[in-house]
Amino acid sequence: MSNLAKAIDGRGLKQLWLAEQLGVTPATLSNWVTDKTMPSVNDAVRISELLEVPVDELWPQSDEKTND
Repeated sequence: MSNLAKAIDGRGLKQLWLAEQLGVTPATLSNWVTDKTMPSVNDAVRISELLEVPVDELWPQSDEKTND
């Protein structure tokens, strides 16, 4: 389960409600929840505000670095 899905469920919210608040289709939100696609920076910030969770907790960045 993605961090976004956990945040939505943990607050007792429905994906449909969040999609409506963001002005996106439920399918778009579903793609974000399942990590098939990523939201824009603006949408990520808005999600963070609505869920009251920092963006970096919803989509943590990998600490792995490549050595070229």
